[in-house]
Amino acid sequence: MFWDSKYRGKVSVWDELSTIYMAAQILGYDKPDPNQLYNLNDQQLDAVKKKLLELKPEYPEDVGDGRRAEHLFQNHEVVLAMGWPLNTVELKKQKFPVGETIPRENTTGWIDHLMITAASENKDLAYRFLNTWCRPGRRRWSPT
Repeated sequence: MFWDSKYRGKVSVWDELSTIYMAAQILGYDKPDPNQLYNLNDQQLDAVKKKLLELKPEYPEDVGDGRRAEHLFQNHEVVLAMGWPLNTVELKKQKFPVGETIPRENTTGWIDHLMITAASENKDLAYRFLNTWCRPGRRRWSPT
């Protein structure tokens, strides 16, 4: 979808590694072995770079922050973007008409966790770390 000319200038991608995986999937580098996405050779990386550079003039900006993606949608600067389910939930809370899809090429996924155990003796210090770790403008962590 991102390369469809009808969306030219109205799409955005993450400013991170998963965008490389997306382009590699578009090029079929996950077939027959999905793990190949994470072990691209130099020739494949060159092809991925070329594929992504085709998009560069079309994107208003690369998104490295979920809040920024939400802002681009709210201001009608984009109609397609890579995102997290949390972005969709937040936009729907604001009655913004948005949905999610998995591209026909499929998708990758991973889970990142930072946890504070119930038995932690330094919960306050752990929350301070998490709040420092989060960049300005990102959601803040708090005990619930």
